[in-house]
Amino acid sequence: MDLRPNGAASCAAVRIEVNRYDARRRGTTLALTVPKPAADTELYPLTALRGIAALWVLVYHLRHLLEDFFPQAWPVVKRVSLSGTYGVDLFFVLSGFVIALTSRDRVTTLSGYRDFLIRRLGRIYPAYVVAHLAVALFFAWRVAVGYPPVRRCATDALSFLTHVLMIQSWTFPIQRAWNLVDWSVSGEWLVYLLFPVYAWVSRRRFGWFVALVGAALFAWALAHVGKSSPMELGLPRVLYGFGMGVVVERLYAWRNTPGPWWGGLSLGLLALSSVLASQTRAPVEAISWAPLLFAGVVYGLARSSWGVPQPLVWLGQISYALYLSHSLTLNLFEEVFATPAADGPMVWRVAFVAGQIAVALVGGHLLFAFVERPSRPRVIEWLRRRLPQVGRSST
Repeated sequence: MDLRPNGAASCAAVRIEVNRYDARRRGTTLALTVPKPAADTELYPLTALRGIAALWVLVYHLRHLLEDFFPQAWPVVKRVSLSGTYGVDLFFVLSGFVIALTSRDRVTTLSGYRDFLIRRLGRIYPAYVVAHLAVALFFAWRVAVGYPPVRRCATDALSFLTHVLMIQSWTFPIQRAWNLVDWSVSGEWLVYLLFPVYAWVSRRRFGWFVALVGAALFAWALAHVGKSSPMELGLPRVLYGFGMGVVVERLYAWRNTPGPWWGGLSLGLLALSSVLASQTRAPVEAISWAPLLFAGVVYGLARSSWGVPQPLVWLGQISYALYLSHSLTLNLFEEVFATPAADGPMVWRVAFVAGQIAVALVGGHLLFAFVERPSRPRVIEWLRRRLPQVGRSST
């Protein structure tokens, strides 16, 4: 996870005096500011955490298959699978932390705010819109070959347009339509637009304390909302989770005490949240307290001095693309391969589940390697040329 401001290399000002004798003779000092790349500040434990969150959501979407295929192991497996829906809330907290850490002081001017939004659009939109169009083609193909419409999923023109504009989750409750997982990206786009407000509050004296109290009250309200589906609360979830991430960033900046034991604490909190979430009777209640535990997870891993295996770094790098594409790849896999009988040979059941996970990982990697990564700088540069300059840059 790149924690350099807005994904760009930070610059350390190197003051070089030129013609010092001549400058002193005139009573002035001549100086030249030369960009010098700062050291790599990527927090790899958070990169790995992002990958784990995406995999957690993937396992959640395999929950019915896992329960049918492995009934004996289900009492244990369900603690991870059923709680995977809250991997999205972990994404929100992680996003709030990273955005606050890299961009909090860069949105204080209109020009800085413009640049921030351009960079965020370049980061999220290309893979998002390609995944959306791929899902639309998949639905069109189903209709063309005579398959029934996808259940509980709107596919009308208006919902298609709201998805293209990334505003589909700005309603309450959220409508189920097209790529069902991309509602969270729409919510992320909203908090990016609102980020100067988050940044302003976090810069106030005791602002983090006010935000924490507000988050606690918001959590209490969420726990008493009479909704049965966590997805219906998508907008409050992203506002709450992102805000918790901003609070964590303020605590992180307050004191720097890295150490290996922070990583163990984070993994313990992550395991605790998974167990508690899988046992809760009302999913909405878990939404109210899960971000509080996830805040501890993010804080601990940011402080951790643990090394991270390269496969986990790779998983974190493709996590966004994996999240966007896994619903489609799972459906395509089931269209191509017949689902084994629940009482069939164990080897076929294991192979089927492993195949789904492998195809999802491959699909995520392809979307990352051929769309997300190469298109990001091009989209950013295109937007910078097309959008007018405003104000003066904060940098």
